[in-house]
Amino acid sequence: DNIASYSLVRYARQKWIRVELEHPDAMIRATKGIVRRRLRANLKRFGTPFVLPANLLPEDAEEVLKALQGYGQSL
Repeated sequence: DNIASYSLVRYARQKWIRVELEHPDAMIRATKGIVRRRLRANLKRFGTPFVLPANLLPEDAEEVLKALQGYGQSL
């Protein structure tokens, strides 16, 4: 319910899939410790607390992005 959209960005010569959230601060408040610090750093760097490094995905980043966008539309 909190996911607004997905997008592909480049940062530090790497592709990342950004998961845009409607209420990112609520997600950050719901966590503690090192996870909270990582989410805050991601929010500052990418504009959202949750990102996926594309090089760790089993398929091409564009294909995964299309699948995620299709999944979001089917809900």
